[in-house]
Amino acid sequence: EILDVPTVTVAKAVELAGGGKTIRVTRVTPDGDQVVEVDLPAVVTISNELGDPRYPTGIRTLKAQRVKPEQIAPESLGLESSAITPRVTMERQWVEQIVGNCEFIEGDSAEEVARKLVERLRADGVIG
Repeated sequence: EILDVPTVTVAKAVELAGGGKTIRVTRVTPDGDQVVEVDLPAVVTISNELGDPRYPTGIRTLKAQRVKPEQIAPESLGLESSAITPRVTMERQWVEQIVGNCEFIEGDSAEEVARKLVERLRADGVIG
């Protein structure tokens, strides 16, 4: 919002479109994938479905263990502490529990299985 550019979240695929003036983004949603096209510049957040991880070699892993991270104070960048406080806070995070029952309908023929399925769906009020 502050940047005043289009924002697309949870992207699993991004490609240039519109002669390089737009991007076409495939988003992951609870109802399935959604394709949107937005003007550039844009902010895009990526889901874990995009790209292949690049794993470091054993030598690079050993080197990384020896490196001390550089600490930078906000003041050294000419910023006050209030300028870097989070603007967004997480209120809650959860993993939805999906509970369901699976029943197998058996019969001597496909027609019998279909008839039993329709009877069961009617009895459960799923269909009229």
